[in-house]
Order: sequence, then structure tokens, then C-alpha cells
Amino acid sequence: MKAIVCHAPKDLRIDEMPDAPLEAKQLRVRVAFGGICGSDLHYFQHGGFGTIRIQHPMVLGHEVSGVVSAVGADVEGFTKGQKIAISPSRPCGLCMYCQKRQHNHCLDMRFYGSAMRMPHVHGAFADEFVIDQAQARTRHRLRPDWCFTDCGFAPRRRSANRGGGFICKRFKNCPRNGRRHHTQSLAGC
Repeated sequence: MKAIVCHAPKDLRIDEMPDAPLEAKQLRVRVAFGGICGSDLHYFQHGGFGTIRIQHPMVLGHEVSGVVSAVGADVEGFTKGQKIAISPSRPCGLCMYCQKRQHNHCLDMRFYGSAMRMPHVHGAFADEFVIDQAQARTRHRLRPDWCFTDCGFAPRRRSANRGGGFICKRFKNCPRNGRRHHTQSLAGC
């Protein structure tokens, strides 16, 4: 399969990569749409962010949607050809928070397209990639005619829905009437 791989700052290539094996509780996904996140730009422009640097070539991307192309033997509720949005976080499933189903607090979280670990966790800007069943999102039971661009932003919308009115809320005075009102926007990572 082909993938977008960052080798170093300003060194982005389309490389041939091996297919990852499909385990029993996983899905293989053909990527349909990907949003470019700020972290992707930092890896490309600077080779990382803060103290995190690319140590070896890494596939970028984590805000994606796609179509299920293969289903692991123990997967339930997903079928080949189904459209899905994908959560970019991959909790360990073993720590105390995962056992309480508080996966967002996982002590050993992995994120697609992240150089925070060695070896790095490859991202999703590829023809296909493998995800855990728990990462597939079909909350709205996506219609066959639903746009993939909507699906790619589903992880952001989900975060905003869970965060309520505190996500990216800014108060300002209206230039026309001077009344105070809030604006709310949805931002990536």
C-alpha cells in the first residue's frame, strides 16, 4: 500500500508500506478522507513539536474516515463496505481507567501519527490501515450518501459535544451594538 511518510523536516514522500496484519478484534479500513491537523504540519515543517522529534520515517495523519475493507474474526456490528469515522486514540485496554471504560484517561494511550513513542505510531494517511474495533465510530449510522468530509471531522465534533459550551468559546462585544455575545468554533488538535 502507499502512504504519506515524513522522513525529516520538509521531507515528505509517498512510500510503499507493508500491510499490517489483521487481528481478531480489528478492522482494515480503506481511507476515504483525511483532515490535516496542526501536528501533521509541525512534523512536516519542523520534524516535530516541543521536544518531540521524528526519529525514523513515520506515516502522518489521524483525522480520517473510510470504508471497512476487511473484518477480523471476532468483530461484531461492522461489515465490509460500511462507512466509518475513526477515533485516532488507541487506549491500552488494560490499565485501571480502561477497565472502568474511561478510555480517555488511559495510562498507555497511543495516537495515530505520533512520534511520542519509539517506535513511532504510524498514522492513517495511507491507502488502508488497521484499527481496533473500538475506534470505529458509527454513532449516526452513516447513510451511504453521507459525505466523507463530515465523517473525518467526527472526532472533533464528538469532543465538542462532550466538552459542551467550553470548547473554543470566546466572548466579545459586538461591533454593531456593543452587546456581549459568545462565538464558538471547533478546532483540531
